[in-house]
Amino acid sequence: MRRGLRTQLSLAFMVLVLMTVGLIGVLSDVFIGRKFEEYVRERQQSRMANIIDNISRQYDASTGAWDVSYIHGIGMLALADGYIIKVFDTAGAPVWDAENHDMSLCAHVRSDIITLMEARRPDVDGTFTTERFSLTADGRSVGSASIGYYGPYFLNESDF
Repeated sequence: MRRGLRTQLSLAFMVLVLMTVGLIGVLSDVFIGRKFEEYVRERQQSRMANIIDNISRQYDASTGAWDVSYIHGIGMLALADGYIIKVFDTAGAPVWDAENHDMSLCAHVRSDIITLMEARRPDVDGTFTTERFSLTADGRSVGSASIGYYGPYFLNESDF
């Protein structure tokens, strides 16, 4: 059966439109996915900088002492967000350590994040890593802190 020129042009036009819509859909999905991952990485870095800033403020330069109870609160909030905090004085002695405070909770947080990321984003080759930061007060070093987190980034339930 022979199709008319009008029918052939209409079919070709429809195929072209469908292919264009499909290509736009795929490209926007890739672009949005990359931008979202970039946003999540930036949010993670910002959150860690905020944690470090808050911990630094807990050093009283006049007494040379840390407000450990407030650091505990910062550490527990950070743990709920997937960050495992350790704070050290200038000699390297621990001031506060989330794992020493509640090792089973830290292990549970790690396990939950790994399970969630492996189930929902198996393409992300991530692992738990630790980054060390200097703590300063009044322009001088007062210690350091390490933050353990799933990197290169992790997504929580609301991100998914």
